[in-house]
Amino acid sequence: MTMNKNYNFNAGPACLPEDVLQQIKNDIPDWQDGISIFEYGHRLPPIVKLRDSIESRCRSVLNVPDNFDVLLMHGGAQTLFGLIPLHFLGANESAQYCITGHWSKGACQEAKRLGAASVLIDSASTQFSAIPEQSTWDHNANAVYTYYCDNETIHGLRFAEPPVNTAGFLVADMTSSLGSRPIDYTHHGVIFASTQKNLGVAGLTLVLIDNQYIRESKQPVPRTLSFKEQASDRSMLNTPNVFAWYVLDLMLEWIESSGGVEYFAQKSQDISAKLYTEIDSNDFYANPVKNPYRSDINIPFTLPTDELSKLFLAGADLAGLKCLKGHRAVGGCRANIYNAMPEAGVDMLITFMQDFKAQHAT
Repeated sequence: MTMNKNYNFNAGPACLPEDVLQQIKNDIPDWQDGISIFEYGHRLPPIVKLRDSIESRCRSVLNVPDNFDVLLMHGGAQTLFGLIPLHFLGANESAQYCITGHWSKGACQEAKRLGAASVLIDSASTQFSAIPEQSTWDHNANAVYTYYCDNETIHGLRFAEPPVNTAGFLVADMTSSLGSRPIDYTHHGVIFASTQKNLGVAGLTLVLIDNQYIRESKQPVPRTLSFKEQASDRSMLNTPNVFAWYVLDLMLEWIESSGGVEYFAQKSQDISAKLYTEIDSNDFYANPVKNPYRSDINIPFTLPTDELSKLFLAGADLAGLKCLKGHRAVGGCRANIYNAMPEAGVDMLITFMQDFKAQHAT
């Protein structure tokens, strides 16, 4: 099988559309007034204007309510794993966590290290293939907040709807889903996403926080990581990642011009359904996640043997289907379908899967 183009299914680095990549290339030597985007100081008027543009686009594209502040925070999502309990858990206070995969488990472990956290649900008993029925949830009525990961990139498990009837306000890690489907802000206090999936490049975390929760942190945090301090200085307390800001603005503009979040929600449903249909049509490929918990963004799948998986990944790479190896925590294969992935990429993957199965199925 030959291809004219490579398609990158990686989950970690930036997933950028071609026209955004071209704009970045154009702006590297001369963004404005002969100055590269890499050279602009964050106090200069163009960067202040950029900050204003990002907030405006967030409110338009992501439908951020007026009572939510838009913060551009340092670090990635794992930094927020610690900042959330440090900000909101004082002495004798606790939170509850929904463990539905690798990343929510890590967030819960960090919360236990820095404060008190109980487990509301744990999908480990089903090998992260389903979310337990709500009647079985172990509620902590005194929880300050309830934490969940909207879409687990490694295990391919998602919440079809936010958790309901839980204590405290909701905290959501939407790193892999923000910008790909509409958000119900009801009951949410904090929504955060590192930007290297649908929103740009690594090194920046977008935090959407109900301004009633912007106050002094319950435990000490550095000023540069304080929600209150960054909100008061509009995320410009100290030198930010200007390049990541710039790419975030480009990506928000691209999402809006392409049809908005609603368009990408329908697109991801349609093209993931095609891939799931191929996986489910035979016993050569398998996806362990049960409906309706399957992610339409991150789709792990296995082959009958590890040896066949290695052959599949090597052949796919030669065919131009890049980075399909599953996360080291679970192995196998994984197709990550972020907004920038064209339908043609998934079509080529399905064709390759069919050809590989025809050659190697017994």
